Amino acid sequence: MKLGIVFICCLILLTAFANIKIYYKRKQLLAQVSNLENKISQIKNQNAGLELQIEKSGDVQYVEKVAREELGLQKPGEKAYSFINENEPKPVEEKKDNNFLEYWIALIKGIFK
Repeated sequence: MKLGIVFICCLILLTAFANIKIYYKRKQLLAQVSNLENKISQIKNQNAGLELQIEKSGDVQYVEKVAREELGLQKPGEKAYSFINENEPKPVEEKKDNNFLEYWIALIKGIFK
């Protein structure tokens, strides 16, 4: 009788652990499906935009607009002007990598100044 009760308890524990494992696996797979569905919708939106561009590719005005704005092309005899915005941050100059000896020489020169 005691052996039967122990066997039933072990069986219940095993099924509970299996259920928990299946629950977490299902939760993980549902998150993965949701992520993939989001990616599919993004790709469909990109595809729709590309199809629109393909449809407009026969339009001379659209081709001219793309050539000017995205490729920076201009017609013969045209002059292109660009405006500088003073509020934009200036690009940071990259430091030249000095070798070990140049670093120490510069450090010693700095000390004796």
